[in-house]
Amino acid sequence: MTLGEKIQILRKQQGMSQEQLAEKMHISRQAISRWELNESMPDVENLIKLSNLFDVTVDYLVKDSDFLRKEEGDDFLEWMNDSKPKNPSKGGLLDVLSKVLTFCTTASVGIYLLLGFFGGWWHPGWLIFVIPGMLLTGIRAIKH
Repeated sequence: MTLGEKIQILRKQQGMSQEQLAEKMHISRQAISRWELNESMPDVENLIKLSNLFDVTVDYLVKDSDFLRKEEGDDFLEWMNDSKPKNPSKGGLLDVLSKVLTFCTTASVGIYLLLGFFGGWWHPGWLIFVIPGMLLTGIRAIKH
């Protein structure tokens, strides 16, 4: 959603005309029209005024994120039928692989320790089963 679309929706939600918003902002109605048509952008000072006037964050106005709100719990338009941010990695291949490798690593360490303590089988070759989990942990650390 563009900045202009957000300004227009917020203005209409407040029941204001372009002229009324222009009066509150101390600018021309044409400037509001150009913003809403994405022909121009408000300067920083006007973004702050819009933010205060509509009770939204400047981040909300300028970023694609549409869930940023100054006060939690306020009724607000649910953009795109979803007011929560989406987690793109949720349920993805990396997430599934992460769960499988975490399980395998945990099971391998557990079996290695059980066989070592109770059977005396401390074979170093079995540590190879722990390496995928360690690699995945390293990848996660780099990614975040």
